[in-house]
Amino acid sequence: MNHITYVDGSRSLILDRAINFLKETSIISLDTETTGFDPYLNHLLLISMGNRRNSFVFDVARMGNKINRLLEILRREDKLFIIQNAKFDYKFIKKVYDVSIPKIYDTMLAEMLIMNGRRKSGFSLEDLVRKYTDAKVNKDVRATFGKMSYGDEFTLSQIQYSGEDVLHLETIFFKQSEVLKRDGLTEAAKVENYAIAPTAEMELNGIYINQQAWMSLEGYARDQLEIAVKKLDEHFNEVISDTNLFDNLNINYNSPVQLKKALSKLLGREIESTAEAELKKIDHPVIDAILEYREHAKRISTYGLKFLQDHVHPITDRIHPTFNQLGAETGRYSSSDPSAQNIPRDNRYRHCFQAQHPDYRILTADYGQFELGILAELSGEPEYVRIFEQGLDAHAHVASILFGKTIRKAGTLGPDDPGENAELRDYAKTVNFLVNYGGGPTKLAAKTGLSFNSAKEILKRYWETFPLNRKFFDERFEQAKKEQCLINPFDGRRRWALHVDMDAPNELWGLRNESFNFPMQSGNATMMKTALSNCLRALRSYDAKLLITVHDEIVVEMHKDIAEEVRDKTIEAMNSATQKYMSRVPISVDAHIDKYWTK
Repeated sequence: MNHITYVDGSRSLILDRAINFLKETSIISLDTETTGFDPYLNHLLLISMGNRRNSFVFDVARMGNKINRLLEILRREDKLFIIQNAKFDYKFIKKVYDVSIPKIYDTMLAEMLIMNGRRKSGFSLEDLVRKYTDAKVNKDVRATFGKMSYGDEFTLSQIQYSGEDVLHLETIFFKQSEVLKRDGLTEAAKVENYAIAPTAEMELNGIYINQQAWMSLEGYARDQLEIAVKKLDEHFNEVISDTNLFDNLNINYNSPVQLKKALSKLLGREIESTAEAELKKIDHPVIDAILEYREHAKRISTYGLKFLQDHVHPITDRIHPTFNQLGAETGRYSSSDPSAQNIPRDNRYRHCFQAQHPDYRILTADYGQFELGILAELSGEPEYVRIFEQGLDAHAHVASILFGKTIRKAGTLGPDDPGENAELRDYAKTVNFLVNYGGGPTKLAAKTGLSFNSAKEILKRYWETFPLNRKFFDERFEQAKKEQCLINPFDGRRRWALHVDMDAPNELWGLRNESFNFPMQSGNATMMKTALSNCLRALRSYDAKLLITVHDEIVVEMHKDIAEEVRDKTIEAMNSATQKYMSRVPISVDAHIDKYWTK
């Protein structure tokens, strides 16, 4: 029989029984009830803990100082806490009590790993209870907590509701664990569960933005937009004769219909659409002007005053992006509200994100040529391995082999160095990234402006020059067809492809492209999350905190007096993550200390 016990600290015997039970329990299910979703604006009301037989509902307002007995259990490293959507509960407990739960299993993340590629929803507690147990849950009571104030009394139905959620988690945990083991996902689950704490703390910490500096960029973007309009007008004045009140051509460049009509006239042929992917297939200087115009227009609409109004927190004066651990099917993070990945890499924008106090500094640390290094590790291609062993410029080295010429990027020998055959390096750079996505000569021609035949010849030369890369990609594709899933070689993470019709050429080609890209992107995710977990542990005793992660990059804020020591600890933590999974290719970490976020 299941028991739910309300604990408010007023009855010592009940409190003692609850604490003693939890002390003797190695696997503890946990849930919280709050008045809302924001740890800075809303209150933590209840903490429920127990297992499938006993659940204790702690009224945190009435516990007073006795809550410390519960916090001692939450700090223990010999306990595993099972939580649904653990990041949420972690943030509230961390914000209210400054307690970091050391060992977590998240039933929601586990289910997302199990079902990756099969479905994109159905990961709520109600869904999991329905799938793994014979019980049913009623979530009607949940909304009542949002109407409460801290210290209000709870109804019996609210206490029952909070306690019942905990009773289901252990059963879900054991059944999911069997599936994770069966599908080879145990290591991937460890990676995700260890990443919960750094992910939650990044969301809590946020990053400070200098609003005055940010607003000055809106004016800059408007000036650049006017220049971009003039460039477009110069291209289109031969097909559009009338002007508006501002002496610009009478066309709305934001209108796909008007732009498509004008562009078709200019090119002398009908174009399919004005989508960026279609425009990049067109070899004409007007395309660069259109894309430049769109970039400045986006910066005005997305990164101006509205950005500050929507995202600067009223309590912290910082932005607090949401980081979605499994935001992509490769396992890489996505972020929202706002998207940290989409903030322009232009230093004019990045420098607006600063240390909030003059005694603090910002560390920007990122892996160098990361996904090319992962390819070198997995394929064993000797020339690719040599790039990382000797610290070479990957794109210049590949270009020199492909084209048989000395290649040097501009600025390599100093600020006035024009480089040597630098345009060939750009071709090789495009090839290096293109092959990771399964791209062919059509895409290479569109991205570089080369003719189709020239692009085809370069790719042919690439595959002949680096045969182990070809062999690796072919093997990944064959595995994907045989297993009907894509598999991360480092942690076993899977992306199921059961929906793919193997007899349909278009679907099979899509699977081929995904099988090329998945090992690098997914391997990147595994090591970045491991690096974040390592960093959090390494920096616990320092006046330092994780702020954000973007692609291959980790951003940290720390006191200026320990900045260099924190930099060294961060580099060490990031190196440890790659060394755990990669044995023959060393990946470098570039780390810079400044007063702001740098690119």
